[in-house]
Amino acid sequence: MLVIFQFSVTLLVCVTSLVLAGAEESIWPAMTVLVAVISLWFVDRLKLFALSPLAATALSLLAFAVAIAEFNFFRQQSVLGVGGHLLGYLIQIFLLQKKTGRHYLWVFALCQMQIAVASMLTYSIWFGVGLAVYGLLTIWSMSIFLLYRSTRSLPLPELVDRVAGDQPANASTSIGQVWNGVAHGPSTRLISAQFIGNTLFVFVQTLLIGALFFLLIPRVWANSSLLAGLGQSRQALTGFSDEVRLGDLGEILEDDKDLMKVQAFHANTNLPLSREDAELLFGDDPLFRGAVLEVYEGGRWRGRRQEAYAGISFGAREGSIRLQFDVQPISVESIFTFDNVLAVQSENQRQRVMMGVYSNVVRRNQNVDLSQPFTYYQYTDGAPPDTWFSQWRKRYLEPEGNTPPPLHGQFSPEEYERYLRLLTRVPEQCEQLTAVADRVVGTEKDLEKISKRIEEWFTNYGGFKYTSKLTVMDSNLDPIVDFVVNRRKGHCEYFASAMAIMLRTQGIPSRVITGMKGGIWSPRTSVLTVKQLHAHAWVEVYLDGKWVTFDPTPADRDVDVQKMQGLSGGWGILWLDAETAWARLANLSQETQQTRIYQPLYQVALETVETTKSLFEGDSALIHRIRDIVMYPDRWFSWEGGVLAAVVMLFLSGLFWLVRWAYRLYARWENMNSRESDANQRAQRIVPFYERFLAILRKQGLEQGPTQTAREFADMALQKLRSRLVSMNQTDSTTQLVETFYQVRFGGVPLNSIDLTQLEQQLNQLDALLSEKQEEVQ
Repeated sequence: MLVIFQFSVTLLVCVTSLVLAGAEESIWPAMTVLVAVISLWFVDRLKLFALSPLAATALSLLAFAVAIAEFNFFRQQSVLGVGGHLLGYLIQIFLLQKKTGRHYLWVFALCQMQIAVASMLTYSIWFGVGLAVYGLLTIWSMSIFLLYRSTRSLPLPELVDRVAGDQPANASTSIGQVWNGVAHGPSTRLISAQFIGNTLFVFVQTLLIGALFFLLIPRVWANSSLLAGLGQSRQALTGFSDEVRLGDLGEILEDDKDLMKVQAFHANTNLPLSREDAELLFGDDPLFRGAVLEVYEGGRWRGRRQEAYAGISFGAREGSIRLQFDVQPISVESIFTFDNVLAVQSENQRQRVMMGVYSNVVRRNQNVDLSQPFTYYQYTDGAPPDTWFSQWRKRYLEPEGNTPPPLHGQFSPEEYERYLRLLTRVPEQCEQLTAVADRVVGTEKDLEKISKRIEEWFTNYGGFKYTSKLTVMDSNLDPIVDFVVNRRKGHCEYFASAMAIMLRTQGIPSRVITGMKGGIWSPRTSVLTVKQLHAHAWVEVYLDGKWVTFDPTPADRDVDVQKMQGLSGGWGILWLDAETAWARLANLSQETQQTRIYQPLYQVALETVETTKSLFEGDSALIHRIRDIVMYPDRWFSWEGGVLAAVVMLFLSGLFWLVRWAYRLYARWENMNSRESDANQRAQRIVPFYERFLAILRKQGLEQGPTQTAREFADMALQKLRSRLVSMNQTDSTTQLVETFYQVRFGGVPLNSIDLTQLEQQLNQLDALLSEKQEEVQ
């Protein structure tokens, strides 16, 4: 037990340190693992050395000094990060001492504090896995700790001190003795299968109760500015900004961190789209529009400085599909949209979502905390991008009547014309691309065909190749010019930038869009997971009053993304589903609780009452409603499906209870009959010759006690009658008589007529001899 306890504590410390290291994305907290292993072997097992209390105190003061210096001199370290390191230092100091109960209790407490720090540093599902392992190890270690306490009568601090020294407290209180009902003998195994099973049961119960409390307790968080002051390390994702340097996307193209989850619902019923409809909506490589970049200067794209914004909630009623976006923290206010945008609404009604009336970029207001996840809804009808906004722009640019279109007072036709002229401006350092574009376009005059010809030149005919490994061949040239003229190799940012500039040389307004292309589809949950490696850039071209999407990046990009995804088969999708569920739990806010937990529960309660009333009133429509829920899988995961499943489970539980009760009643009746039968059999199996033997002894004044067995009574009788039996040579025959009784009564050995005759003769002889002896004595 001692070895198991020490290994359990060591493993607990190692897991906690690795969880903190993963949350901080630093190797430094993992150094505690090495100290824990050294402590287990050299301090606890071999007892070669241990820190004295004075040395431990000095090292503790030094640990505080190191933490303060780390915070002051390494500015990238947050208060939380430094606090986690300090906790690690203190754990190491406790481990290197000769440990008493208080030392182990401090180790448990410090490990718990490390887990608390890690919970504020990451959203990763790996933290959830580590948290579960930590919980199991904590319950296991504490159970063994309390088991020691229950088997020793010493006070708790001395208890583990004696155990650590492998010295029992004393002979009367050693492990294995009966004490407090824990063990029943020296050979009893305290850590048995039952102990392990009970520990696992307590862990599962704790996990379920903790999850229930986490879901139902309102999220009343501390002020986000407080977390920011602590240096919360939930860093926003990079690569999506109003100012992007060429090559920025290349830095995140191999990052497989989750960016967002997207799910599609019917706007009128709030039921998820069927798998077939959702797959048809998203297609193979959906484009999620993010930042809009209009100005190029010296290798950098940026958005226009001045932009008019307006609310974008007025088209929600026209949307047949509602998309739910659960986005991880990103570095700018811009958010992602898909296909034709009719309306965008934040889940939190206090966080306003607006749209740029010229760029059509959708963004949050400036008061939103960018270090927190963001959930919002987009309404669409599945039409191509800019379908709806191109219609109201046309009403401004070509007014008919006096009906003001949406965004009245925000949109200016004159300003929009200046905006389009800005998108035809060619930077001076890129002017030599005009000759290249002229050769590609040739004599073509149709603007749409010109755009298509330039796109195909990049994707098929120009000898370009996609790569994320960038090299510069001529540093004196602009990066776009060097890409087109010399390298002809690059990633999507270069292709989109080159096409946009070449279109501008032909007088066609164009802009670069950065966003996401593709995702990992889960057929089980109908959720599309988009990762950072899906980052992409493409071009929007203004043709005939509408912004049209072009993607000049070769198809090799999609092949590379498929390889980097690294998910194939059922296990990969199952892991993705687990990540989705964990991300939604980790990002649970008070608004999310209100929308997804409290309101549905309240609605279910009301509907359950109404359904019960209809059932008792014999409403035939209810039968058809239940049939529809059973027949259509899309409705299985609705609140109605949940209520029906609960009713079915209650019915099956009641049926199971009734069957079990009937079985127990039948078993009890059978047991009663069996007892009566056994009593009858026992009555019938009373051995007559033994009853004759008892009667003979009663004549001698010897009665069998109610607690005496046949052997015990025979031994007692032999002791009292030994002198008389020896003189009559009846000692052996009396013992044999008792053994014969046992064989017949309990062994089922039958007696033939000869045996019965011999026994009868022995009994008659014993009776006569004892009677004679008794008369002689008298």
